[in-house]
Amino acid sequence: MKNKMTLSNSKDKIQRDGLNKWWSKPWFGRGTLQYATGVGKTRCGVLAAAHIAKITNMEARILILTPTETIRDNSWKEEFYKWDEGEVFEECVKCICIQTAYKWVGHTFNLIIADEIHNYMSPKFANFFVNNRYQKILGLTAYIDKFKLRILSGICPVIDKVSTIDAEELGLISPFKIYNVPINLTPTELSDYNKADKTFNSLFPYFNKDLKLMFACMNKNRYNYFLQTKGEVLDERNASYPFICNAAMTKRKNIIYNAHEKLKAVKIISNMNLEKKAIIFSQTIDFANKVTEQLDNCVSFHSKISKKKRIENLDLLKSGNSITRISTAKALNEGMNVPDISMAIIASGTSKTKDMIQRIGRAVRWEDGKQAIIYRIYVENSQEEKWIASSQEDYNVELFNINEYENNS
Repeated sequence: MKNKMTLSNSKDKIQRDGLNKWWSKPWFGRGTLQYATGVGKTRCGVLAAAHIAKITNMEARILILTPTETIRDNSWKEEFYKWDEGEVFEECVKCICIQTAYKWVGHTFNLIIADEIHNYMSPKFANFFVNNRYQKILGLTAYIDKFKLRILSGICPVIDKVSTIDAEELGLISPFKIYNVPINLTPTELSDYNKADKTFNSLFPYFNKDLKLMFACMNKNRYNYFLQTKGEVLDERNASYPFICNAAMTKRKNIIYNAHEKLKAVKIISNMNLEKKAIIFSQTIDFANKVTEQLDNCVSFHSKISKKKRIENLDLLKSGNSITRISTAKALNEGMNVPDISMAIIASGTSKTKDMIQRIGRAVRWEDGKQAIIYRIYVENSQEEKWIASSQEDYNVELFNINEYENNS
């Protein structure tokens, strides 16, 4: 088994090799490291910042862009001090959320560290990189989809990669297993789901099965233009199509996200693994709160809780006393570092590979002897079954029969 010193040396080599690629030509300080959670993206940022700070005699202007306040206020400062670079952080570094920074114009920096850079590859947020000046930029991400990759390549191209599967094979993260947990809808939920699904499937082809086009057609002028290309005109018959189609899709999602049997499955899985510290992911705040109510040893973390309370709840989880579960609605996909979490329960997910990688990453940070487990609960014979197929490509997955466990317990 890999000991802590060997692990540290392996990670250090990968990190420094990646930074050498970043520093060397033809990129020379402009590039993105696409590293799985646990490989050490944040340390790469610290090493890059410390190098720039020292060659400028601690006069560098270094900006760290973050996607959330949690990462902005906690993660980076802790990491700089962890690696004995607290002085660099205090003297040279400013952390700012992209939601503020994208409005800036005319600022100049020696180095920009774009943490979770995939979040910034939209026309709106990418304006920051056009409207401000910087000598060097280091992007950090676990995954970026092919559409955002086109924008990224013009700003901060990917120069080195280590996937989650690579990281497990190299022993950089703890070994993990993924279990898919099928559940059924209640009769009422199934009836409502089938109605919404039928409506959506009848109208979606009208928009060439293109979600972006459907959303665009909710604008009257854009819809008029689209209808003209089809040789049609806006009338009483088709005026409501975009809105009905969107409402049906939303209804279908909400039924999946909040399915009654999912709550029962979360509780069973949690009780099966009481010795493990866990994070439970949902897609809605309402469901995340219901999970917390069901589990005695659980706290919530989402946008409807005050910043002070979110910090308190994270501290309760980290303390490892009576609280061993945290229930979140997407808010902790990125940026949380609690090494002793060894189980993730994904009560609801999406079709995005990025979301799956990030959620796995919360549970697989390396610890000696740790075996991480990821349970993904989904509604059988529904759209969600298609989502898991697309987001879990390349992973070895086993089925877990929750009903069999419930009947035998």
